[in-house]
Amino acid sequence: MYASVSIANVSKTFPVPPVAAPAARAAGAPAAGSAPGTAVAAGPGRTPGNRLPVDDVRSQPDTLLAPDSAGIPGTRGPGGRKRSVQSGLEALRGITVDIRPGEFLSVLGPSGCGKTTLLRIVGGLAEPTSGSVRIGDRSAAEAQRRKLIGCVFQEPALLPWRTVLDNVRLPLAVNRRVQRAGATPPAELLQLVRLAEFAGYYPGQLSRGMQQRVGLARALALDPALLLMDEPFASLDEITREQMRFELLRIWEAARKTVLFVTHSIVDAVLLSDRVAVLSARPGRLRAVVPIGLERPRVAGVEHSAEFTSAYRRVHDLVMAEAC
Repeated sequence: MYASVSIANVSKTFPVPPVAAPAARAAGAPAAGSAPGTAVAAGPGRTPGNRLPVDDVRSQPDTLLAPDSAGIPGTRGPGGRKRSVQSGLEALRGITVDIRPGEFLSVLGPSGCGKTTLLRIVGGLAEPTSGSVRIGDRSAAEAQRRKLIGCVFQEPALLPWRTVLDNVRLPLAVNRRVQRAGATPPAELLQLVRLAEFAGYYPGQLSRGMQQRVGLARALALDPALLLMDEPFASLDEITREQMRFELLRIWEAARKTVLFVTHSIVDAVLLSDRVAVLSARPGRLRAVVPIGLERPRVAGVEHSAEFTSAYRRVHDLVMAEAC
């Protein structure tokens, strides 16, 4: 089972938290209710009732202003006027892209450009400030409630007291009402990720790469229509990472899920993907969607081909232009 994904004009702004009042008072501003021209005294032997006169408390009010767009306390401009303050931190702006059924789409961009925020919005785990996401004919939130979305994160988050097989079974045990007739049984999923012989082992007895494969099998347990992957190889050493790229390709070819894959690795994106979406620096905007014309199935050694090098350079130049 797989589904199309439509991301239409998605933007996200996070509110900036207000400046804490205790920090403002520590900087010399009067406590609420204190008389003008006085400040709360500090130091040993002082009580809240002991107040010391100051030259002019009103000449230092800026610590009480709302933070500006960089999260720094507001200040006064020329003539004593308050500078304008933005209402939040803009993470994404007007992202529009469609993912075809069964397609593998990677998202690349500079650190902090909103890649994970976009993934969370597509997964129904966060609401966009504006715009919409559709998974097939459903909203992202509805698709998430119906367990049509599987997630694989940087940390596999396996339960250490459950065996490998029981970790894969966990979504079925928790979501008994959404078990699907066509879903692959957990034991077969372990065969798919080449861990059948480790079914009775515990996560602590596995290597990090093996743990990630267990996490992938668990994400497939409910036969999701969409698989979201957020930097799943980031914590792996380079040798294990290279092995996992081809393991993921093999598993994806077998399961053929629609995949949205967030990564900082250009090699990962080019080797795995049908297309690569490149985001700008924050606020993240869609700069380009680069088709990857490498033939499938992709096997070890393809990264040394002229076709791979050409695609890599194109994506690299786009990403680095935004990073700089």
